[in-house]
Amino acid sequence: MQILTYSDKLYLDGECVVALGFFDGVHLGHRDMLARAKACAVSKKIPLCVFTFSSESEGLKGGNGRIYDTETRLSLLEEVQVDIAVVCDFSQVRDLSPDAFVEEILLKRLHATTAVCGFNFRYGKNACGNADTLRESMHKHGRECLVADAFLTEDGEPLSTTKIKGLLATGETERANAYLGTPYLIATTVEEGLHLGRSYGIPTLNQPFPKDTFLPKGGVYRSVAIVDGTVYHAVTNIGVCPTFGERPIHAETFIIGEGFSLYGKKIKVYLLGYLREEKRFENAESLKMQILVDKNRAITENGEIQWLATGQN
Repeated sequence: MQILTYSDKLYLDGECVVALGFFDGVHLGHRDMLARAKACAVSKKIPLCVFTFSSESEGLKGGNGRIYDTETRLSLLEEVQVDIAVVCDFSQVRDLSPDAFVEEILLKRLHATTAVCGFNFRYGKNACGNADTLRESMHKHGRECLVADAFLTEDGEPLSTTKIKGLLATGETERANAYLGTPYLIATTVEEGLHLGRSYGIPTLNQPFPKDTFLPKGGVYRSVAIVDGTVYHAVTNIGVCPTFGERPIHAETFIIGEGFSLYGKKIKVYLLGYLREEKRFENAESLKMQILVDKNRAITENGEIQWLATGQN
């Protein structure tokens, strides 16, 4: 996937289908819309381009944080076969009228033959544009607009990032993963810790969360880690490690049966299910015994880790 940063010098070389949205989580609703956009692009034999915003954009509403940072979102967009991603800082286009957005961005710079958006898409200054105005504007210029319907959950409500955050916040990881389409992902660089786990035979990998990231419920999860293309059973703690003195909230992962030294390397850790709350133990030996219990649960409950192809464990 080609990743481009939006600027006043950006012009794509040829026509494309443009999907519009922030795509936080790249959840099933987003995937459904992107599949429709991809099918359109394939039929026209042109690339599928996503126009999205940086997670760090000023003035972009984010509620209580993003599920994923920009880099992780882009990696997930690549997995669903997006050809081009244009990443824009919201401040660069926030004052454009809906018509100016279509004419300046979609037509002049991206050469969009078709715009694709969700039913609740808003754009333009003060978010005064919507799916209907986008359709009207594209048709006025002889172009096409496809509007994806809401992706409904089992209770008949439109799937939203807010709903997924709520599930992650309460430890309902399996349900959140089902809606995300692939298990919740931590993909940051391993930092050097205190080496305490290694000293008692359970080495762990410490990963920070990007600034302004929405955090899942603190506690211990069964997980898997991908190292150099190989998938390993793992146990991940999200929290402050109270047994050894509190630290900033981070993810700490024990890769079962391995003793990797991965400082400075970016790895992917997927959370598959919530095991228990984080707690303070009297000593390292008590913590070690509990981690062994967690390890056995993780191996048993993870089962055969063939979930990557389907997004299900």
